[in-house]
Amino acid sequence: MTDIFLELRKKFVRRCAGDRKAIAEAWTRFEASRNGEARKELLRLAHGLAGAGGTFGFDGLSLRAADAEAALDASGTLSAGPAIADLLAELDSIVAGGE
Repeated sequence: MTDIFLELRKKFVRRCAGDRKAIAEAWTRFEASRNGEARKELLRLAHGLAGAGGTFGFDGLSLRAADAEAALDASGTLSAGPAIADLLAELDSIVAGGE
């Protein structure tokens, strides 16, 4: 990998840390009140990670994010919880690896 790509990948990992926090907070709001804005934020974040993850070699992240997006889109209910949990776990793994 080139130095530029490695720098962009590191920046993406830092973004993952922020996105992980934002997803957890939005999910908490959504669980508490079925907040429509929280659902929209979850969809936006999941969609962005689904697209960008593969670009930086995080295929598992892309899959988990796409699953979360599909679950939220299909049901818009708390049944998306397992997919959100899987996405959060994947983000934890990436951030812990710090690549």
